[in-house]
Amino acid sequence: GLSAADLIGANTLNSNIGGTFYTRTSPNVLLNYSEACFLLAEAAWRGWTGAGNAQTHYENGIKASFDYFGDKINPVDYQSYINGGNVPFSTDRDTQYEQIITQKYLGIFPDGVEAWAEFRRTGLPAYLKPVADPYPGSVNPGEFIKKIRYVDNEYYYNEANVSNPALNGGKGDGVNVRVWWDTGKYN
Repeated sequence: GLSAADLIGANTLNSNIGGTFYTRTSPNVLLNYSEACFLLAEAAWRGWTGAGNAQTHYENGIKASFDYFGDKINPVDYQSYINGGNVPFSTDRDTQYEQIITQKYLGIFPDGVEAWAEFRRTGLPAYLKPVADPYPGSVNPGEFIKKIRYVDNEYYYNEANVSNPALNGGKGDGVNVRVWWDTGKYN
């Protein structure tokens, strides 16, 4: 791990976490408890040693997601949610995975960037649909944005690298180019 000096900025060789992120009273969240529960649920679903029980972590993740919003969620609404619709943990293995990822997607709100990364990693939740009529010149109709294109300053100051034909597996730059870890489980 990093030493305290590295963490608070004495090291000039790496980017450091800003002070607002590592105080106990910070309103900024890098990884909330519900996300940790859903990560454990996925690990348990995959059968990873020491991960525990997928259903327990799944249900704890949903509860933590509700608890995050404190008094804004009525306990009766929570019980209705956890026991209704497609939320109760399924006995079907494939459905369980979809449930875990879908609830994780909901549980990491309002972190849209993390939710988008999860979608690109898993192709879930399945109910997401691309924009029907995207802005001309952006993403292909019926497809999702795969990545954010490099900013103009990157082309100005780093043209040799961003124009390298080997970039992104030889696909270059743009919103239709998948990042290296994108699973391709969606359009």
